[in-house]
Amino acid sequence: MRMQNADQNADQHDSLTCLLVLPAPVTALVLSAAPRPVDGVRFVDGVSLGPEAAARADSVVLHRSNYDASVGGDAAAEARLALVRRLSAQLPLIGSLERVLLFADRAALATRLAALAPSPHTRQPRFAIAREGDDAAAVAARSGLEPPLVCKPLLACGAARSHDLAVVLRLEGLAELALPLLLQAYVPHGASLLKACCVGDTTHCELRPSLPDLRLGAPPPAGCPTLVRFNTQRPPPPAELFGAAAAPAASGAAAAASARQPEAAQLAASLARELGVALLGVDLIAPLGGGALLVIDVNYMPATSLKLAGSGRALATLARKTLEEAAGDRGRSAERTTAEQRTRASSEWWAGAVWCGVAMVARKKAGEDDARQVVHQMCLRSLKRTYGMYLSNYGQRPPPLESGRAHMRALKLAAKVAGEYSMVKDMPPPGSGAGPGAAVTKLLTNGAAGGANGGASGGAAGGASGGAAGSGKLMLTGPGAGSSAGGAVVAPSSSGGSSAVPPGSTRLVPRRREARHDLPKPEWHAPWKLMRVISGHLGWVRCVAVDPTNQWYATGSADRTIKVWDLASGTLKLTLTGHISTIRGLAVCAAGTWSHLSGVYSLSLHPTLDLLCTGGRDSVVRVWDIRTKANVHTLTGHNQTDNVMVAGGDNGKLHLYDWKTGRHSPDADDGTTNHNSPPQDVAQPGSLESERGIYCAAFDQSGSRLITGEADKTVKIWKEDPEATAETHPVNYEPPRERKRY
Repeated sequence: MRMQNADQNADQHDSLTCLLVLPAPVTALVLSAAPRPVDGVRFVDGVSLGPEAAARADSVVLHRSNYDASVGGDAAAEARLALVRRLSAQLPLIGSLERVLLFADRAALATRLAALAPSPHTRQPRFAIAREGDDAAAVAARSGLEPPLVCKPLLACGAARSHDLAVVLRLEGLAELALPLLLQAYVPHGASLLKACCVGDTTHCELRPSLPDLRLGAPPPAGCPTLVRFNTQRPPPPAELFGAAAAPAASGAAAAASARQPEAAQLAASLARELGVALLGVDLIAPLGGGALLVIDVNYMPATSLKLAGSGRALATLARKTLEEAAGDRGRSAERTTAEQRTRASSEWWAGAVWCGVAMVARKKAGEDDARQVVHQMCLRSLKRTYGMYLSNYGQRPPPLESGRAHMRALKLAAKVAGEYSMVKDMPPPGSGAGPGAAVTKLLTNGAAGGANGGASGGAAGGASGGAAGSGKLMLTGPGAGSSAGGAVVAPSSSGGSSAVPPGSTRLVPRRREARHDLPKPEWHAPWKLMRVISGHLGWVRCVAVDPTNQWYATGSADRTIKVWDLASGTLKLTLTGHISTIRGLAVCAAGTWSHLSGVYSLSLHPTLDLLCTGGRDSVVRVWDIRTKANVHTLTGHNQTDNVMVAGGDNGKLHLYDWKTGRHSPDADDGTTNHNSPPQDVAQPGSLESERGIYCAAFDQSGSRLITGEADKTVKIWKEDPEATAETHPVNYEPPRERKRY
């Protein structure tokens, strides 16, 4: 009796339930292959049990969600897919949901196989994808595909339409087919098809008839049809339907293909490992004349694999293996969690010891429980900051105190020498016989000859004349520099005036720069003033885009909505919802539809010139020449219109720049006498004083109106001041003495 009870307990412990969430015909095939428990695995219809009864700890789920996802409008399929999604959070799945859903789309499968190349088991005929709205003939021509072509719907493993294929003999036949399609190059294969499948570690392959051989290269005669339709669930079309396009049957092709069945089974198993699934069906062909096997179709859990002898035992082995892998993953996750808990407990103890003094202060101010909670939170924050600060140099010993001080003194001395004495620190030593002209030789930019002559003669006059002739940064003054008699000379001072050099003295003075007159003068532009304020968003307005027809514009905000406004009247036309986060980028295409951008702060192309403007986190706008990839301007702003660029800042100021020169243009008068000061934006009533930032700006298509999105949740429209003239708002421009570099 005890032995019998032990056996029953062991059987109960080793029992496993495999829940079948499959279409009714596929469930019937599995139950017919395993009507009774196999190796302790019991197969049960999970759809009839429901989610509550099905969610057991000793269960795995066998599903075919790719079929349910591809069948549209079927309530039963949608219910099965929802059940699988619900059970996936509690039970392990035989085949992850993400990998199985890949098999619902032929285009995704073909792209995935192409990404796995050059593996020998992923080779396939050349293909192209024609989406809805495409010209299928143009797609084929761009991809280098010529008739005959095998055309397949992108829908796979689902409705009856997924089995309706066609062979196109002329490109005009593509117009008769409904898009989207997978266009696949036809490869002669002796009218034989190798159908391989694998269930776990069990593989099987069989030979089946296929499409007849067709002629390649030359166009078919006039009497041939443009296309031939066929269904994969029925026998393939005979050669007579193809007319003169059919080629003579190749002798011995079927026998050659049959000999490659073991190779096909091995390739199917390798492809299953590459795709991460254990239930796979692969259709392969052997090209005439030899060569590698080509994959022409892939299916997940085909019905033929469930009709094989021993498929029930293979499914039972696969179910038990799935459960063991899930248990191993849970064990590794538990070990990681335990280690993290130990580390956290040790860190909390250490932090509590360090902050014991804080705990005493907190205990006096609040109750015992409140103090403990406050100290705990403070310790965790301190631990996080300390860990982030000292993680990079953990384990390194600090340098000795004296050596650190000496290093800092050396750095200060080097900085002082480089900043104050770099021009004269290489003067000739006393008694070397070289006059001051030798030192000037090293300092002058264009006076080297005179300096050399002065240095060779050893006198001050020669060096001075050579230095004065150049256009370098320094000039030498002293006896003989201003006159041959050695009297005092007048040298320009750094403040712009002049200073007298006493007789008998020699010194270096900075050469005054001449103003550059080769730079163009900026054009006059009318200042801009506020035209309209539009409220409607509940968050910061982060982006704006204008319709190419100049009839409306769209704004995106931190309130996760997109609003479309009428440009003429400023009224709201449409509000689009659905986003779960801030909308930071908008773009309107010329076709009338608009899409989103991401990851770029701001970017704009000039409408006629090869120039690109980029705005980055360094608070500047850089203007790039697209042809030379050179940074031609660096500005503190972001946008442009008719020879005018606009920059908006976080302080609410609008800066206008002349496009050609990069200089400030006259802006709106703010009530002072300085007409070049930027207009100061004012936050709408009810907003904080700091909510004046300008997050985005865009001109309309005419360039006469500027639209800005701001932090006070408003949209403002600006226009040029019609009363401004060049006399009321003059351009106060002085050519720069040198170009600034950033």
